[in-house]
Amino acid sequence: MAKDASEWATLFSRAATTKEPATRPTSLWPGVTLDDAYAIQFGTIAERTNDDDPIRAIKLGLTQQLEQDQWSIPHPTFGTLTQSMINPPGAPFQVSRGRAPKVEAEIVVVTSRDIDHRVESIEELVSLIASVHAGIEILDSRYHQGDFHPVDAVSDNQSALSGVWAGEGLLLTDLDIVNESATLLINGEEKGSGVASRLLGNPLIAVWGAINEMIRLGRPVPGGLAIFSGNLCQAAVPVVAGDTVTVEFSTLGSLTLYVVA
Repeated sequence: MAKDASEWATLFSRAATTKEPATRPTSLWPGVTLDDAYAIQFGTIAERTNDDDPIRAIKLGLTQQLEQDQWSIPHPTFGTLTQSMINPPGAPFQVSRGRAPKVEAEIVVVTSRDIDHRVESIEELVSLIASVHAGIEILDSRYHQGDFHPVDAVSDNQSALSGVWAGEGLLLTDLDIVNESATLLINGEEKGSGVASRLLGNPLIAVWGAINEMIRLGRPVPGGLAIFSGNLCQAAVPVVAGDTVTVEFSTLGSLTLYVVA
C-alpha cells in the first residue's frame, strides 16, 4: 500500500499509462483528506508538466448544490489538464487514449490575465474573464465501477482525459450565461440537454469557487486558463470509434468532435 501522496501519484501516473485500473485511496488510506487528494493529483500532473507541456485548463466537479451539501464541501473540486491533453478544435479524438472515454457538454470560460489573489466577488471575476466558449469535455475514470467519493475523484484528476473548446468565443456581455442551454448529440441522436443554471444557479459561481480553491492550494491561475465549468446535461455519455459528437448551444453556437480508433 502506498504510504503518502507522492507514492499514490506514482500509482496514478502508472494507471494512466498502462490503462490498468487504479485503487481508490479511500479504500486503503484511513483519514485521507481532500487536500491529500489534491497532493496526489498535483504530483501526477507534475510528472508531465514542463515548458513544452504547461497547465492549460481545469475541469470542475461538485457543481451541483445537492452534491456539495451531501459531502459538506462548499465549493467545486477540480482536475487539471496540460497542453498535451487538450484536443485542438477540428482534430479527431483517439478513443484509444483512454479506457472507456465519455463526453459532456460544457461552457468553457477563459481567464484574461494571471490571478494571484483570492477573488472577492462575482463582479471582480467578470473583470477577469476574457471569453466564453462552447466546449466538450472528455473524461475517463481510472477506477472500476464503485461508489463515488470526492477524495477519490480528485485523486484521479477528476477523471480528466481531454477536452476541446471552440476557437472563437463570446464576451460575457454577449450572452445570458445563466440561461445558456445545450444539447448533446451522438451521431445526430440527442443524448442529453440542459441549462447552465443547473451549475450552482450560475456557472460563474462554480468558476469563482474553483479559482479561489486553486489560490488556497497555491496553484497558479494563469491568463488564458480554460475552465470547463461543469456538465450541462444529465450524465456523461460513452463514445466509441466512429462516433460524431456535437453540442449545440443556444448562443455559443455548435461544436463537433470526431472520434477515431
